[in-house]
Amino acid sequence: MAAVYLNPPSVVTYLYNTFIPLARKEARDLAKVGIDLDLLPDAETIASHFPKVFAFSKRKGDITFSEIVTDKGFGFVCDAMTTFAYVLLSALGSEISPEKMARERLKMMEKKVCMALSTIWVAQMQFKAKNNKYASSLDTLIQGKFLAKESVTLKAHKIKIIFADENSWAAVAEPQPNSPVKRHYYIDKRGEIRYSDSGPADRNSPVLKPIGSPLPRTK
Repeated sequence: MAAVYLNPPSVVTYLYNTFIPLARKEARDLAKVGIDLDLLPDAETIASHFPKVFAFSKRKGDITFSEIVTDKGFGFVCDAMTTFAYVLLSALGSEISPEKMARERLKMMEKKVCMALSTIWVAQMQFKAKNNKYASSLDTLIQGKFLAKESVTLKAHKIKIIFADENSWAAVAEPQPNSPVKRHYYIDKRGEIRYSDSGPADRNSPVLKPIGSPLPRTK
């Protein structure tokens, strides 16, 4: 049997700390086409979304069996890819129209809100399993090590838990005064992210869908 261990978090951290400082030297030019590198999380946050990989291979007769095991689910790969998508768009910024780059920037900001709300949902499930009730604040989840503060600290939106007891909970993401994304978001124990473009979102707001819930045009 052969075994291989890969450590993508270390590789990602090295690449981030190498190339992002170089990209910041061109921050003024990137800003002209709507690219804000400050929207990127730090290296540690990005690296946390990449799993450590263990690959095993063994041969039985004429057949080789291979297995790949990670310490995280495939969902983390999706999270990581959204970050790389933003970096790729930055690299291609000079070949994409400013209007399209602005739209992509808004989409990326919405994805970050959704990732933060989904992270809270997971944290609440873990908190409930240990304490037989849901946390009534983000600070409670953070202090209990169920949630990293960086994962719910956004420039575009302020997230807060608005209700929690033994049976249910709810949280909202409200746009900051200077946020280009004016959409409001809501999530509860059902795990569905709901939104509203006309005011605070609640349990009766429409469910956010990857396709079919386009962001309104900004003025």
